[in-house]
Amino acid sequence: MKKLLLIAALSCIVYACSQKITSPAKKQEKGYAYKQDASIDPVSKGRYVYQSRCGECHGLKNITDYSNQRWVEILREMIPKAKLTTTEKEELTTYVLANAKG
Repeated sequence: MKKLLLIAALSCIVYACSQKITSPAKKQEKGYAYKQDASIDPVSKGRYVYQSRCGECHGLKNITDYSNQRWVEILREMIPKAKLTTTEKEELTTYVLANAKG
């Protein structure tokens, strides 16, 4: 009986610590299909990247609170941490710089 409880407890720990893998169906639900639509402008795609990728780890800043120069510094630091693709980086930068305070 003790072995069974130990196995159950270890199974729970392994499950809780396992890396979550997003299935293709879940990606569709989360808006990944939206990113694939070529008819949507880069600023809108960049807003999606900002809200979904940047918002995964921390609260979102009001873009108009920072200048373009400050955003360039922030993005230079954060993009590698977020492991954005080249396309996501371009879209995010386009969105942020289009809406920064100048």
